[in-house]
Amino acid sequence: MKWSKSAKSGILVAGGQGLGSDLKQLAWANGIVVDQS
Repeated sequence: MKWSKSAKSGILVAGGQGLGSDLKQLAWANGIVVDQS
C-alpha cells in the first residue's frame, strides 16, 4: 500500500494480482521495507 500524507485511503502498489514476477505482483514475499519516500 502507498499512503499519501493526510490521505484517508491508500493505493495498492503491489500484490492483489496473483503470484508472479511482474512489478505489480508479489512472489514469495518474506519481508517489508519502508523508506521515507
